[in-house]
Order: sequence, then C-alpha cells, then structure tokens
Amino acid sequence: MAAQCATDFPHNPLWDFALALYDRPGVKDVLLRLQDEADMDVLILLTDRWLAQQQLNWPAAESLEDYRRWRDAMIVPLRALRRRCGQQQQPLYGQLLQAELSAERQGLNLLYTVLQSAAVQNRAQVITDNRLLDFAPAFYAAADLAGNKKEAARPLFQHWLTLASQ
Repeated sequence: MAAQCATDFPHNPLWDFALALYDRPGVKDVLLRLQDEADMDVLILLTDRWLAQQQLNWPAAESLEDYRRWRDAMIVPLRALRRRCGQQQQPLYGQLLQAELSAERQGLNLLYTVLQSAAVQNRAQVITDNRLLDFAPAFYAAADLAGNKKEAARPLFQHWLTLASQ
C-alpha cells in the first residue's frame, strides 16, 4: 500500500516547481533555516514563489485551513518523529523521512487544489515581497510568531527571495 501511495499522486505543477526550486544551490539550506529558526512553513514559501511566477495572488487565508490541518496533523508530527529518531536509527529514519516527504507532497496537493479553485478570483490585493514576511500566519508553522523572531528572520528571508528569484 505504501508503494502504491507514492505513485497515486496526480500531476501537480506546484510539486514539480517546488522540487526544481528546492534543488537550486543554497535554497535547501536557507529554507531549512527559515523553518528551524523562524518557524516558517517551507511549503508555503515554495508555493508563494510559484504563485509569483504564475502572476497569481494568495486566496483568502480561510481557504488554507485544510492544508493547515494536514500540516499540523501529519507533516509536523512526522518531522518531529524523524528528528527524534536520528539518522543513526536506520532504516527507521529513512522510512520516516519518506513518510514526511509523502505528507509534504500531499500538503502541496491540497494547496494546489485550493489555488486552482481560487485562480479565477485570485486578482485581488497584490502581496509584495516587502510585505510577504508580515502577510499572515499562513507562512509560519507556529500560530503566533513573536515579532522579534520575525524581525530576526528578515535578513534570512530576504536571502531566500534573492535565491528564489535567480
């Protein structure tokens, strides 16, 4: 069943874009730092860059609830288990990593579905890169990110935007 689940995903241009962007030099490191140091959501950051490339805006924050629930119920716990396990605990570590990646792929599928259905109405207020860090809690894994932590992340976030734009 697990092997079948890995191939059951429909084609998703957002997933393809995220993989390609994540593979660029320096991107993985800066994204993981934003995740670990600023509690930012890597999938949301990757999705934001896809939206910018598509010249689309974010839909209403309420439409991201299914994704947030999935992230909180699946992605975050699997990541915590994998980290707690440690690389020295093979093959369990590798299995947890694969489960986490599969959960992230499902998360991007949820986001893509929302974005497809919102695309027609998606020409509302433009979120500029300068305001992106302050946009909404959707960008953060933690619901209430402290202001000083957000400000400390700003230079790293600007570095992310530069890498993603190259």
